[in-house]
Amino acid sequence: MPRLRRLAPEETVVLAASVLALAYTLSLLWLAHRNGSLRGDDIVFFSDARRSRFLDFIAEPMDVHAVPLHRAVTYLVTALGRPSFDRLLVFMAAVHVLGVVCLYRALETFAPNPGNAVATFWYATFVELICLFLWWTSALHRFPYVALSAMALYAYARFRREQTPRWALAVLLAVVAALGFFEKGVVIPLMLAAIEASLVFETDARDRARNWLLVGGIGAIALSYFAAWRCAVGHDWSALSLEPSRLLVYGASSLRMLLSATVGRVYEWVWAAAVFWVLLIGVTIRRAPRTALLWISGLLVVTASLLSTGISVARFQVWGNMLPYYSHRYYPDVMFVVVVFVALVWQRAFPSGASALRGRRSRRLSATSAIMAMTALSMVSLISAHRLMKTSYPETLESKKYIDNVVAGIDALERTHRPLAFVDGTVPTHLNPLGGDSARHSILLHALGYRARFYDVRLARRGRGVYRIADSGRIELFSHK
Repeated sequence: MPRLRRLAPEETVVLAASVLALAYTLSLLWLAHRNGSLRGDDIVFFSDARRSRFLDFIAEPMDVHAVPLHRAVTYLVTALGRPSFDRLLVFMAAVHVLGVVCLYRALETFAPNPGNAVATFWYATFVELICLFLWWTSALHRFPYVALSAMALYAYARFRREQTPRWALAVLLAVVAALGFFEKGVVIPLMLAAIEASLVFETDARDRARNWLLVGGIGAIALSYFAAWRCAVGHDWSALSLEPSRLLVYGASSLRMLLSATVGRVYEWVWAAAVFWVLLIGVTIRRAPRTALLWISGLLVVTASLLSTGISVARFQVWGNMLPYYSHRYYPDVMFVVVVFVALVWQRAFPSGASALRGRRSRRLSATSAIMAMTALSMVSLISAHRLMKTSYPETLESKKYIDNVVAGIDALERTHRPLAFVDGTVPTHLNPLGGDSARHSILLHALGYRARFYDVRLARRGRGVYRIADSGRIELFSHK
């Protein structure tokens, strides 16, 4: 019987990063399954999809977003049957895993290094990912956007190496597809331009013109989309504010939030994170001074990605200066950019991997230290993610119980009663805080794929066999008294 080959320390790090990232993702899925459900704009958009023709639906802006591919997936979900949060959760997880795998492959294409696995693990165990698993509409913006950003990065790395048209086309298609899910796809050309500028000393003079031609071309496409987006959503340019004082406050608060989240906590560990980042930046620049260009470029792209949300006047009218603290879903795609630049810096500062930190000391000790650090970070992030879910999204569990009661009750009724008739009313605010016509029981049941007649309370009193949906979501026979 052949003996298994003993893994090298660097291979052990890669394996540990993969296992820990997978375990963390499964833990988030379990939390979301136990506590999450469709709610808010999920219900509104599913109902709209059932009422509309396909081309009309995907062409219509979604609030401030002009995102035809996002709309197309939503329409497809309704076309395949009744939407189930658990099935949608599996889809979200699959796209997230695809993004993580593509990120690792992209980093390896730039330069093979055990640090690539650690960097990819760092994104895969980001504490605020839980917010996306709990919110289908938001996740459908960001998970595909990150996956397509990683694909664009991979194709760009291959183009830099091979200079072939097919990889240039692949970059272009990935960027266009990313824009179809999330307008922050305009950040991708900016990220590639920053990388290209930072690697100018490593690039052959004959290749620079082609690289910049590609980056400039997709940049022009992204800017064209940006202009078209403003026209499509029907807002004039005054809806975007570049007021320096407000952006300064927002930028500082957002960076503070992101800083703490990089070490697994959402609020408290800002100074611990600052020490970590100072050490990381200082050590890498001392070992490879040219990495300063990558650090500066990365900071500019991260700031631009954060401020792309801060320039929205509409959002500030709702949240004010507390916007960064109540919008945790904004940070995962920014963390993706952070990880990309950190990995590129590490590749240049430590070409031989983590063992270079220890000089002549055992590579095994370095690998063990890396695995212990990843284990600790994943545990801290998981604990913090659970707390974030309970404090910032307490309504999701109530919504889950409500939806489960509605589905169970109507499924039982459909076995003996057809057609169903209900008194129309409004759902609780924990399920849809938007209120108004978007919070009607008729909208909810329509979104879930049920067929029923709905009556005004006054008319229902004269009928028989009419039901109502209680505040708990249970189905009750309407009283005629």
